[in-house]
Parts: sequence; C-alpha cells; structure tokens
Amino acid sequence: MSSAIISAVESIFPDVKNFICHLHFLRDIGKDLFNTEYGCILRCLKTFRTRTTLRKLAREFKKYIEQDIELKDCLQNCMKKNFFKNNHAPLMPPVAFYVLVTWG
Repeated sequence: MSSAIISAVESIFPDVKNFICHLHFLRDIGKDLFNTEYGCILRCLKTFRTRTTLRKLAREFKKYIEQDIELKDCLQNCMKKNFFKNNHAPLMPPVAFYVLVTWG
C-alpha cells in the first residue's frame, strides 16, 4: 500500500490493525517482475485476435449445446456446480470446452 493510503487508513481507523491483501500484493509484485513478458503476451493475443476467435467459438458451441437437451442440462448443472449429476460424464468435453472458452 502506498504511504498516503496507509496514513489515511490509520487516521480514520486508528485502533484497527492494517493488513495487506495477498491477492493485490502478489498481483503488484507480478507486474513488477513480469511486466515485459505480460506485455508481450498481450500483444500476441491481440495480433492473433485470440479473444475474438474464442468468443466466436463460444457462440458456436452455445448454439450446439442449446440444440441438445442433454448437453444443455449438463451445462446448467455445471453452472450450479453439480458437475456429474445424472451421469453427465460422457457429455462433459463440449460443455467443459464452452465453460473454459467463456471463462474470463
């Protein structure tokens, strides 16, 4: 945390312990250590239109899944975290692909 934020927090909450969020701390360290590599990866992803391609695939797979009642049910159960309800294991590859493509 910056010294300004630390001072502000201490003045507003004088008797409260102040801790650093591990997520934000590690994210900031990662930026310091891997900023060059991260920038390179972003440029490559933009150059090869990776996000656009994945979104197109996601739309196509969603149509494919919605046309099959079992796949649609499997996807809905996955979203509810009931992954293998009603013995959906054989249906998982297309559903898992769709979930991974749309994740993030």
